[in-house]
Amino acid sequence: MFMEKKRILLIALIPVLIILLNVIILIYNESFYFEQIHSNQLNNKELSEELTWNLLSYFHGETTISDKFSEREKIHLEDVKNLLHLTSLLSYIILIISLIVFIKNLHAYGVRRTLDTITYGSEITLIIIALIAFFSLIDFNNLFNYFHKVFFTNNYWLLNENSLLILMYPQEFFNRALRVIITRSAIISTGAILLNFMLKTKVIKRIYH
Repeated sequence: MFMEKKRILLIALIPVLIILLNVIILIYNESFYFEQIHSNQLNNKELSEELTWNLLSYFHGETTISDKFSEREKIHLEDVKNLLHLTSLLSYIILIISLIVFIKNLHAYGVRRTLDTITYGSEITLIIIALIAFFSLIDFNNLFNYFHKVFFTNNYWLLNENSLLILMYPQEFFNRALRVIITRSAIISTGAILLNFMLKTKVIKRIYH
């Protein structure tokens, strides 16, 4: 029973690890922000670039937030920064725990059963991101609002539609970000499943030849 708990734990960790790591990679991917500048609602592209650099530096703890943002926006951005740092820390912790559990599974079950466990975790990941994609297609606005209500303890995220943040990062920006995270998570999960299938096929061929 104790052995099975290791497998269950690894299966549960895999979706969290895959999705969280893709979130972190995208959040700190500078090119993604600048690729979206052309589609934002702030007509001054130079100002968009200046404030984007400022935000990225601020999230990395390298500078203070620009005074071009309102006090309400600054408070929200501080909340965002704290959430990003917490998410990064959580990702590293889960990564370390996953590696430890993975090694324990290898020791307890061997390579083949451990690869099967990763496949199960990857399949669950595909189910989770399929559900997220489904709900985002039905009503992204509701999903977006629900996310903020869960992860922010105040209402400073409710900004005026003419605020700099809303003009720079309209809802479509976050919709695209979610699609990137879903796509990358799906590719990694599918890759893990296919890799296990290919390895099994190779082993079977060796047995019968």
